[in-house]
Amino acid sequence: MKKTLRMMGLVALAVLALAGCKKEQKNTVTFKATLPQPACDAKTHIGSGNWLMWNAGDQIKVYTADKTEATSASFTTTDADQTTADFSGTLAESSLYYAFYPTTGIELNADGKFMLPVSATQTFVESNFATNSYPMCATSTDGTFNFRSPYGILGIPMTGDATIGSIVLTDTTGMQLAGYYTMDATDTTFVGTSAAITLNFGTGVTLNTTTPTTAYFIVPAGVFQSGFNAAVRGIDGSTISNLGTIQPNTILKESIHMMPETTVNATTPTGLTNALTLEAITDGTIVVNSPQSGMQYTLNGGAKTPVSGTINVTTGDKVAFYGNGTNITSYNGTKIAGGTADVKVYGNIMSLLDEDNYATAITLTTENTFFELFRGNTTQGNTTLKDASGLLLPATTLANFCYRNMFYGCSSLTSAPALPATTLAEYCYQGMFNGCTSLTTAPALPATTLAESCYYSMFYDCSSLTAAPALPATTLADSCYGQMFYGCSSLTAAPALPATTMKEYCYYRMFQGCTSLVTAPVLPATTMAPRCYYQMFYGCTSLTTAPALPATTVADFCYREMFRGCTSLSSITCLAPQGINLNGITDNWVNGVASTGTFTKASGVTWWTGTSGIPSGWTVNEQ
Repeated sequence: MKKTLRMMGLVALAVLALAGCKKEQKNTVTFKATLPQPACDAKTHIGSGNWLMWNAGDQIKVYTADKTEATSASFTTTDADQTTADFSGTLAESSLYYAFYPTTGIELNADGKFMLPVSATQTFVESNFATNSYPMCATSTDGTFNFRSPYGILGIPMTGDATIGSIVLTDTTGMQLAGYYTMDATDTTFVGTSAAITLNFGTGVTLNTTTPTTAYFIVPAGVFQSGFNAAVRGIDGSTISNLGTIQPNTILKESIHMMPETTVNATTPTGLTNALTLEAITDGTIVVNSPQSGMQYTLNGGAKTPVSGTINVTTGDKVAFYGNGTNITSYNGTKIAGGTADVKVYGNIMSLLDEDNYATAITLTTENTFFELFRGNTTQGNTTLKDASGLLLPATTLANFCYRNMFYGCSSLTSAPALPATTLAEYCYQGMFNGCTSLTTAPALPATTLAESCYYSMFYDCSSLTAAPALPATTLADSCYGQMFYGCSSLTAAPALPATTMKEYCYYRMFQGCTSLVTAPVLPATTMAPRCYYQMFYGCTSLTTAPALPATTVADFCYREMFRGCTSLSSITCLAPQGINLNGITDNWVNGVASTGTFTKASGVTWWTGTSGIPSGWTVNEQ
């Protein structure tokens, strides 16, 4: 869809000609879709020239009353730059139709309701929002579609000289911003999967000092009743500015809410030229255990001094660390932990590798580069590190195990650094925040190229984490999300999991022990891999409805203990056509679920009864 506007708030009229169609027969159909000029609930007036236009090649997707892909169809227009366009396709006659724009991402949940999603990762487009990003839907019994959207748009215009890599948007009260609306003819309900939306600016967009650049975020209606925060980040992931307000700026559906223009300029202190720095929040000591040969530090900008162990500090002191750039390529064995002063860490971590050229360094060459760098001892952990939001990890080429267990046991850490890498390495983030029990917000995870065990145990036992980051990758790797949120007992909603082909152990124990999880993610995969869902929701005691399992190709142990200990679970749909009782596929998968419930299986498929099949005492339906 071409958008010559910076707006939303639309009603699209679609007239569908179905005369002469026979039941269950698909016939060529043409309808008109009209996009009139919308009303706008923005703070600033949107002029009459701001129209939403159909463009040649635009499509909408229409489902019949049975809501199946088999009876759905995409309708395409050849008209360009039109507010009213003719669309053509083939469709069977039905008593009820559902229509959607865009055509991708539409799924059915376990209750048979459509899900209309908005992504936690969005793409910046100059003076606009990205094509196929603004969801609309409609129902009809007579062929006339009145398209509506439950979403609105927040616009943030900016001037200045900063180069922006991304903006991370959050609600001040922690309301979920990304997720999906479940929709049928009578009901619309939002289900959140992420408390943050990241707007990516590609390789970076430099602001103009006079002409504003506006960032548009597509968000669910009703958010920002108590304000929002927008963390503006550079292309290196560093925070340039925090924009936002605590004043009500409630988003209305089908409207744009434009904020006043603001200035964002580049700043040096949070940039890549600032060396890795620990700043004392209280008096005490900073301790470096087993420092690497050649490792140096400065105190409050003074002379560089070899690191020998303990550094005495008073509140406000800044200790910057450097490596000599010749023989230090890994800090495996070195730990900056165990001191008595509370500290925050910020600046460019690459100063540990090269004291002269770290501002432009983006490559890690040696395994275990920063392995357990801030981890405390095995009995006490690290209780003095409070804030890592200003720490820069700019490397785009990672090494295996590079950030493994980096903040392991930092039980007082409340904020994490940005993780800008989009291509990962094996075990690169394994256990990175394991045991960070005070961490409430996870960093955005923009990576789309994964590697074996890359996120394994990343947030293990982060018991204060309430929302998960978006996981946009569609191609998985072995064990990539294994134990990722294990023991995150405050997590209430899971991120979307869009991959359709599994890898071994890919979701192993991913949400085990997430006792507050009430909504499971959609699992669209149709091809399983050995142990892919093994213990995925083990012990999720608040989960009442399982995600539908549409896979037609199963694998050894793929569902093993998947819902074990889910004491509130009372609804499961599994449509596997054969082989379900072989090779441990469902071994103990429903051990400990609710005593009564409903199980839906594929027609004609034989199941065992009991903890490794259909739960005893449950009602069985066929589909």
